[in-house]
Amino acid sequence: MRRRRFRMSWLAPLAALALLAGCVSIPTSGGVTTTDVQAEDPDNPLLSLPASPSKDATPAEIVADFLRAGRGPQDNYAVAREYLTDEFKSKWSPFARTLVSSTPISPVALADNTFSVSVSAEAAVDDQGRYQTATPSDGYELTFGLVQNDAGQWRISSAPDGTVLSPSRFGAIFDPFELYFFDPSFRYLVPDLRWFRTGAAAAGTVVDALLAGPSDRLGSGVLFSAFPAGTQRPRNEKVTITAGVASVPLSSDVSAGGVTTHRRMQQQLLATLRSVSSVREVDMVVNSFTLQVPDGGTVPESSYLVGNDPIGGVEGRIGVLSTDGITPISGIGRGADDLAATAASIVSTDRGTIAVRSAAGISIVRSGQAPAVIDPRPGLLAPSLDALGYTWSVPASAPDALEAIAKDGTPHAVAGLPSDARVVSVDVSRDGARLLVALQTAGGPRLLVAGIQRDADLNPTALVSALDIPIGDAALIDAAWVDGVTVVVLTAGTVTSIDTYDIGGQHSSLGTLAGGVDGVQIVGGNGAEGTRVLDSAGNVLRPGGGASWQDTGIDASFLATQQ
Repeated sequence: MRRRRFRMSWLAPLAALALLAGCVSIPTSGGVTTTDVQAEDPDNPLLSLPASPSKDATPAEIVADFLRAGRGPQDNYAVAREYLTDEFKSKWSPFARTLVSSTPISPVALADNTFSVSVSAEAAVDDQGRYQTATPSDGYELTFGLVQNDAGQWRISSAPDGTVLSPSRFGAIFDPFELYFFDPSFRYLVPDLRWFRTGAAAAGTVVDALLAGPSDRLGSGVLFSAFPAGTQRPRNEKVTITAGVASVPLSSDVSAGGVTTHRRMQQQLLATLRSVSSVREVDMVVNSFTLQVPDGGTVPESSYLVGNDPIGGVEGRIGVLSTDGITPISGIGRGADDLAATAASIVSTDRGTIAVRSAAGISIVRSGQAPAVIDPRPGLLAPSLDALGYTWSVPASAPDALEAIAKDGTPHAVAGLPSDARVVSVDVSRDGARLLVALQTAGGPRLLVAGIQRDADLNPTALVSALDIPIGDAALIDAAWVDGVTVVVLTAGTVTSIDTYDIGGQHSSLGTLAGGVDGVQIVGGNGAEGTRVLDSAGNVLRPGGGASWQDTGIDASFLATQQ
């Protein structure tokens, strides 16, 4: 089944302020008067259609009711189009943009036949399903032109494309979907989170977005598609899913690819359509014929699971932590125990390599080999070891000195971090395509997710298109990856707070640490429930349900990130 990422905890406080719910101030002439806009049943938000235009409604009422009608996507927004002139009906696009807002709507007359509506939006979704949170809320001025038709009824002759939805209505109409693209090595499928309308057309919408290519949020040269540029789904041909088998009609562009390319196309479609339904197989159809793709080939990784047991250091040893103490890491054994480590990062798939920080700098420890110092610079942060074998290292006070060190020890300078900041933490995503960076700047904390550009030999060269995740003003302590689209953040205010953020999605609180306990480190696991926090007393904590955090009974001096 599709994973539903919508954060109900995020919606709860906003739903009480729902846009267009209750009594809202609406002008009925040049001045501002009031009219009632009644809320629909929030538990059944799609069971009833919005109201059609009322006879002899004023221009202001038409504008207000049109915005209400944008909450009903049935039959291609048929009711909303009733508020438009015959000429404008086919021009207006409800899909161009969606504003998520909890502010009342008050049309103001600018001229006899022109009205403006000011909207403060907490988020916006563009025509490609890219969700952007606004902190503080972004302001939009929406302008509407009206004329009277032959029957003397006011209708809208010009209006901005798109719709305005309350948070609760947005949650009823939209869902998050994960589109998958390849990293440069083609070993990993990387999710690109988008938001689209649910319903029977969702599968086709998701496929169309996949064929259009990866989002520009990560910059060019970061993610790749197996589909040739220009590949489309033929007009009026639907994606169907029957008994777990998806049939995807495609233009003839795809026929020119070889077996490896066709397999990769199937892999992208399969991973993406699993966001929509329980799909186990994909047929690609060209000109009514199913493209024959032989079994075999390399299967890319897309789940990014790590070990369930925490790894870390305690009493000078590094290993797997439990309430019974610490046991050696398979593949490494006790090879890192003599380093007096203070931080570490390990690739979880084989646990045969670990990067360690100690007084000597950053060392690499591999199965059957003696530890080797690969970065002796002072002031280094905890390293991050990526799945392609590069160890990421940076001094806290020198963000422009970020390096990715290859297996042979060669350092590769990686440009792109802002120079006027202090680095709090760096963590490569488990797919190796993105870097999560926590910064402290003169303007406050910043949390960035940047695309990693690599050369033909897969050496990292630069960070591009850094996406700011709005996290507020609390001081950043640490950040980590939870899965392919979610990060978890530890911040310090009056209490230590733990929050998750979907990249291209929404925010959810995981609670705070009680009793005045301070958190000092956070590591991700398998889902938010696998998150672990190390407190200042050396206790390893886990989510305890609700907003509470519980002591696992495990002690540690540090926790290792698992990639």
